[in-house]
Amino acid sequence: MIAIDYIETETAILELREDYLYIAFKKDVIVELEHIIANKKAREKIQQGKKMLVLGDIRKIWHISKAAQDYLASKEVTNLNIAMAILTSSLMTVLLANFFIKFKKPATPTKMFNNEEKAIKWLLSFEH
Repeated sequence: MIAIDYIETETAILELREDYLYIAFKKDVIVELEHIIANKKAREKIQQGKKMLVLGDIRKIWHISKAAQDYLASKEVTNLNIAMAILTSSLMTVLLANFFIKFKKPATPTKMFNNEEKAIKWLLSFEH
């Protein structure tokens, strides 16, 4: 199988970096369930059956629907993760990430950061 290390979807850019998968949502996107399903399919192509550390950058996101959040927290999606760090910046993205972590309770370790270096350092603490 050919290794793929970069995929762009309608709402996100997925990039395989040295030690983790970076998923950056595009500026001002409104994320619905079908977008998360498309992003999951892209992840499966990149990850090729391997669980990975994930850095989710939601700093530019505008909105994510309840159905999309529910699916993101489901075992079907979290089974692709070893751990996930969520990058935030604005009050709105902090509230989105906080709500997701506290109320959707993802099945793998998930933590919010406003500093990319700290997020990566935390993620790499899960490497075996």
